[in-house]
Amino acid sequence: MDNLFRWRTVFVLPLIIVMSGLLFIAKDILISDLHLIVADRDINSWQNKGGVKFSKQQWESVEINLQNALSLDPNNPKILLKLSAHHDRLAQSMRKSGWRKRRSLRKAVDYLRMAIINRPVSPMGWGGLVLAKHQLKAVDQEFWNAVNQAVYLGPWEQRYSVAISKIAIKLCNSMPRSIHGNVEQYIKNGVMENSDELVGFLNNHNQKCQFDIPIEKG
Repeated sequence: MDNLFRWRTVFVLPLIIVMSGLLFIAKDILISDLHLIVADRDINSWQNKGGVKFSKQQWESVEINLQNALSLDPNNPKILLKLSAHHDRLAQSMRKSGWRKRRSLRKAVDYLRMAIINRPVSPMGWGGLVLAKHQLKAVDQEFWNAVNQAVYLGPWEQRYSVAISKIAIKLCNSMPRSIHGNVEQYIKNGVMENSDELVGFLNNHNQKCQFDIPIEKG
């Protein structure tokens, strides 16, 4: 009997403690997912209505639900990317460029940086950072590193392909030579997938860049 009690103490009790901890974590993740569902519902409703203007209360509701989700599941890159996208949408909803718009874009950049730290191989994080910093006119070493990572990790990522290609072509004079080859191949891939849109842009801008890219339909 003593041996049985000792066996239960040594093996069963730690197992119960571990299982209780896992259930506690799972509960937080489940509640976090529920907050994400509510936030996504509001965002989808906004998009389905053609991006009509959100009220202040609606923007705040999305923010609160995303922040609640993050508090229960800290450093989750999915939630961080959603928070970045939320602040980018908020910035785009402001017609005039001003400190409020720049503040929203800077918040988007901050969340993208955190998402990248937690998922450094995500092309969505790096691609989003390129677009957000470009809007802020922050073309610096971090910007070009983000371009390089985006084109390396997501050569066929349709969400950002055309936008990043256009930005790279437009700013090619300041592009570090070390990433020129990677960017050129990325644009070639983009031409094959989205030839009509990129070919015209290349015709107007490639003279200064001298990318070796065929401009016929891929």
